[in-house]
Amino acid sequence: EPYVYIYRGMCYCDIAYDYTHALEDYDKAIAINPKIFEAQCYRGVALSNLKQYAEAVSAFTKAIEIEATNAQAYYERGECYYHLGKKKLALADWEIAAANPKYQELVRPKIQKLKSEK
Repeated sequence: EPYVYIYRGMCYCDIAYDYTHALEDYDKAIAINPKIFEAQCYRGVALSNLKQYAEAVSAFTKAIEIEATNAQAYYERGECYYHLGKKKLALADWEIAAANPKYQELVRPKIQKLKSEK
């Protein structure tokens, strides 16, 4: 059951801040079913917290391929692009995330900052 690994991984991430063990659980869930959005997206979150931004971009991209309308994946991938110095890609992802009211307040200042840097 892949969700057992996903939920345990979430506990590692959100409660223990143990991103290495969380990543191991997300990888186990993905090995069972690579088409589960949460496994791919949360894998990206764990990788991002480990500052493995290029690998996190790949995980978020896979999550977006599964669920193209999920603002969290675009927001998180934008964060990784920003850390990698890929500001145009970060801006593009943040603008997509900003279309979701839940992310507007979080993303708009980042978008404004990037646009002012041009």
